[in-house]
Amino acid sequence: MTKLSGPRKERTTVISEQEFQEMLDKTYEVKENYPEYYALRDRCILCIFRLTGKRVTEVSTLKQNSLEIKGPNLSITFSVVKKRKEQKLTTQREKQIPLTDPLVPPILEYREWMNRNLGSQIEWLFPTTHYSPYLGTLTFNRTHLSTRQFLRIVQKYNPIQKPFRK
Repeated sequence: MTKLSGPRKERTTVISEQEFQEMLDKTYEVKENYPEYYALRDRCILCIFRLTGKRVTEVSTLKQNSLEIKGPNLSITFSVVKKRKEQKLTTQREKQIPLTDPLVPPILEYREWMNRNLGSQIEWLFPTTHYSPYLGTLTFNRTHLSTRQFLRIVQKYNPIQKPFRK
Protein backbone atom coordinates (compact mmCIF):
# COMPACT_ATOMS: atom_id res chain seq x y z
CA MET A 1 0.00 0.00 0.00
CA THR A 2 1.35 3.41 -0.93
CA LYS A 3 1.08 6.26 1.54
CA LEU A 4 1.02 9.88 0.52
CA SER A 5 3.61 12.05 2.14
CA GLY A 6 3.21 15.78 2.36
CA PRO A 7 0.32 17.96 1.23
CA ARG A 8 -1.93 16.88 -1.60
CA LYS A 9 -1.10 18.27 -4.99
CA GLU A 10 -3.83 20.53 -6.35
CA ARG A 11 -4.99 19.70 -9.86
CA THR A 12 -4.53 22.39 -12.46
CA THR A 13 -7.27 21.07 -14.75
CA VAL A 14 -10.24 21.50 -12.41
CA ILE A 15 -13.20 23.17 -14.09
CA SER A 16 -14.28 26.39 -12.41
CA GLU A 17 -17.86 26.97 -11.28
CA GLN A 18 -18.44 29.43 -14.14
CA GLU A 19 -17.07 27.02 -16.76
CA PHE A 20 -19.23 24.21 -15.40
CA GLN A 21 -22.32 26.45 -15.54
CA GLU A 22 -21.51 27.24 -19.17
CA MET A 23 -21.32 23.50 -19.86
CA LEU A 24 -24.74 22.98 -18.26
CA ASP A 25 -26.19 25.90 -20.21
CA LYS A 26 -25.07 24.26 -23.46
CA THR A 27 -27.20 21.23 -22.64
CA TYR A 28 -30.29 23.46 -22.71
CA GLU A 29 -29.65 24.54 -26.31
CA VAL A 30 -32.38 22.70 -28.19
CA LYS A 31 -31.46 20.90 -31.39
CA GLU A 32 -34.30 20.66 -33.86
CA ASN A 33 -35.74 17.15 -34.32
CA TYR A 34 -33.49 15.75 -31.59
CA PRO A 35 -34.90 13.79 -28.61
CA GLU A 36 -35.00 15.61 -25.27
CA TYR A 37 -33.57 12.43 -23.74
CA TYR A 38 -30.03 13.32 -24.78
CA ALA A 39 -30.08 16.74 -23.12
CA LEU A 40 -31.52 15.24 -19.92
CA ARG A 41 -28.95 12.44 -19.92
CA ASP A 42 -26.01 14.75 -20.57
CA ARG A 43 -27.10 17.16 -17.82
CA CYS A 44 -27.43 14.26 -15.39
CA ILE A 45 -23.98 12.91 -16.28
CA LEU A 46 -22.33 16.29 -15.84
CA CYS A 47 -24.02 16.86 -12.49
CA ILE A 48 -23.10 13.42 -11.15
CA PHE A 49 -19.47 13.93 -12.10
CA ARG A 50 -19.42 17.39 -10.51
CA LEU A 51 -21.12 16.30 -7.28
CA THR A 52 -19.30 13.03 -6.71
CA GLY A 53 -15.90 13.28 -8.40
CA LYS A 54 -16.15 9.58 -9.26
CA ARG A 55 -14.26 7.81 -12.02
CA VAL A 56 -15.82 7.34 -15.44
CA THR A 57 -16.18 3.57 -15.02
CA GLU A 58 -17.97 4.00 -11.70
CA VAL A 59 -20.53 6.38 -13.23
CA SER A 60 -20.96 4.40 -16.46
CA THR A 61 -21.94 1.25 -14.56
CA LEU A 62 -24.64 2.90 -12.43
CA LYS A 63 -27.92 1.04 -12.46
CA GLN A 64 -31.39 2.56 -12.26
CA ASN A 65 -31.78 1.35 -8.68
CA SER A 66 -28.49 3.08 -7.73
CA LEU A 67 -30.37 6.36 -7.20
CA GLU A 68 -32.59 6.61 -4.14
CA ILE A 69 -34.06 9.41 -2.10
CA LYS A 70 -33.28 8.78 1.55
CA GLY A 71 -34.76 11.46 3.77
CA PRO A 72 -33.29 14.86 2.88
CA ASN A 73 -30.60 13.32 0.63
CA LEU A 74 -30.14 11.77 -2.76
CA SER A 75 -28.20 8.55 -2.30
CA ILE A 76 -26.06 7.29 -5.19
CA THR A 77 -24.59 3.81 -4.74
CA PHE A 78 -21.48 3.09 -6.80
CA SER A 79 -19.97 -0.33 -7.44
CA VAL A 80 -16.21 -0.13 -7.23
CA VAL A 81 -14.35 -3.05 -8.79
CA LYS A 82 -10.74 -3.56 -7.75
CA LYS A 83 -8.75 -6.08 -9.73
CA ARG A 84 -6.28 -8.23 -7.86
CA LYS A 85 -4.03 -10.93 -9.30
CA GLU A 86 -6.64 -13.63 -9.79
CA GLN A 87 -9.82 -12.07 -8.49
CA LYS A 88 -12.02 -9.02 -8.63
CA LEU A 89 -13.17 -7.34 -5.44
CA THR A 90 -16.43 -5.47 -5.72
CA THR A 91 -17.42 -3.02 -3.02
CA GLN A 92 -20.38 -0.68 -2.74
CA ARG A 93 -19.77 2.99 -2.00
CA GLU A 94 -22.65 5.30 -1.21
CA LYS A 95 -22.57 9.04 -1.76
CA GLN A 96 -25.18 11.19 0.04
CA ILE A 97 -26.04 14.52 -1.60
CA PRO A 98 -28.50 16.98 -0.03
CA LEU A 99 -31.65 17.45 -2.10
CA THR A 100 -31.19 21.20 -1.66
CA ASP A 101 -28.04 21.17 -3.81
CA PRO A 102 -28.72 23.04 -7.09
CA LEU A 103 -27.20 20.20 -9.16
CA VAL A 104 -29.61 17.54 -7.84
CA PRO A 105 -32.76 18.54 -9.85
CA PRO A 106 -31.26 17.58 -13.26
CA ILE A 107 -30.41 14.14 -11.85
CA LEU A 108 -33.93 13.66 -10.49
CA GLU A 109 -35.46 14.97 -13.72
CA TYR A 110 -33.53 12.38 -15.74
CA ARG A 111 -34.43 9.61 -13.28
CA GLU A 112 -38.10 10.56 -13.52
CA TRP A 113 -37.94 10.53 -17.35
CA MET A 114 -36.36 7.06 -17.29
CA ASN A 115 -38.99 5.71 -14.85
CA ARG A 116 -41.86 7.25 -16.82
CA ASN A 117 -40.70 6.09 -20.27
CA LEU A 118 -38.78 2.87 -19.65
CA GLY A 119 -39.71 1.69 -16.18
CA SER A 120 -37.71 -1.40 -15.29
CA GLN A 121 -37.17 -2.53 -18.90
CA ILE A 122 -33.56 -1.31 -18.86
CA GLU A 123 -31.20 -2.15 -16.01
CA TRP A 124 -28.60 0.58 -16.62
CA LEU A 125 -29.01 4.23 -15.70
CA PHE A 126 -27.15 5.28 -18.88
CA PRO A 127 -28.00 2.71 -21.58
CA THR A 128 -26.64 2.86 -25.10
CA THR A 129 -29.12 4.27 -27.59
CA HIS A 130 -29.71 4.61 -31.29
CA TYR A 131 -31.59 7.53 -32.77
CA SER A 132 -32.84 7.44 -36.35
CA PRO A 133 -33.55 11.00 -37.57
CA TYR A 134 -35.34 9.64 -40.64
CA LEU A 135 -37.84 7.60 -38.65
CA GLY A 136 -37.73 9.80 -35.56
CA THR A 137 -37.24 6.75 -33.34
CA LEU A 138 -35.07 6.38 -30.28
CA THR A 139 -34.20 2.81 -29.26
CA PHE A 140 -32.52 1.70 -26.05
CA ASN A 141 -30.09 -1.19 -25.86
CA ARG A 142 -29.46 -3.45 -22.89
CA THR A 143 -25.83 -2.37 -22.44
CA HIS A 144 -24.44 0.69 -20.69
CA LEU A 145 -22.48 3.52 -22.29
CA SER A 146 -18.77 2.88 -22.59
CA THR A 147 -16.19 5.05 -20.86
CA ARG A 148 -15.19 6.44 -24.26
CA GLN A 149 -18.79 7.53 -24.91
CA PHE A 150 -18.85 9.25 -21.50
CA LEU A 151 -15.65 11.11 -22.29
CA ARG A 152 -17.09 12.25 -25.62
CA ILE A 153 -20.22 13.55 -23.91
CA VAL A 154 -18.21 15.56 -21.38
CA GLN A 155 -15.80 16.88 -24.00
CA LYS A 156 -18.69 17.96 -26.21
CA TYR A 157 -19.67 20.52 -23.58
CA ASN A 158 -16.26 21.32 -22.07
CA PRO A 159 -14.90 24.66 -23.31
CA ILE A 160 -11.31 23.82 -22.29
CA GLN A 161 -10.78 20.30 -23.61
CA LYS A 162 -9.58 19.56 -27.10
CA PRO A 163 -11.87 17.31 -29.15
CA PHE A 164 -11.50 13.61 -28.43
CA ARG A 165 -9.57 11.65 -31.04
CA LYS A 166 -8.90 7.95 -31.53
